[in-house]
Amino acid sequence: GPYTGLSGVAFALEKAGPVAGSSATALADQLWKHCNSGSRRSSSKQARFLCGDLGVYVTQMCYADLRENLVSKIEKLSDVLARDDYPSDEILVGRAGYLSGVLWIRQMIDSSLVSNDCVQKVLSAMILSGKSWRLIGRLGGVDRGTLLSGRWAAWRRGDTVGGDEDVDGGDGEVVDVVENVGW
Repeated sequence: GPYTGLSGVAFALEKAGPVAGSSATALADQLWKHCNSGSRRSSSKQARFLCGDLGVYVTQMCYADLRENLVSKIEKLSDVLARDDYPSDEILVGRAGYLSGVLWIRQMIDSSLVSNDCVQKVLSAMILSGKSWRLIGRLGGVDRGTLLSGRWAAWRRGDTVGGDEDVDGGDGEVVDVVENVGW
């Protein structure tokens, strides 16, 4: 992904190409090819934004001839992220990362790319996840540490990347905003 892998370097070289010259652009092309050859087979790893294939797809949107195929891949990943058992809502590997990537595409490339249905599907799953974490926390006075231990265990198994960066609090804030604006 762009945060921890070669696609971030490729993206930076691609953007620097007009100033740095053709060698930067040529190196970016080589790195993109390498990133594409290493695409992950696991759909949950493909769905990771900053640390997975989703980030590669988003950063490659600068190539107009690849967009149709990339949008198709990105839209298919919304099904993975919308599943109840998808383990993360955070930006590195979760639903927030997907939404951030789509926002970048819509603001920087074309506002009509990636369907609203896909965005709504992922947003709805994120809201439900946040509600369930809030409900679990209210039952029996479970404290934040106990709540996060499930996410910590998932991280230790390799299901997510990152620690306990405000996992329940961030989701809770999203739920509050969504409920207050009537979404």
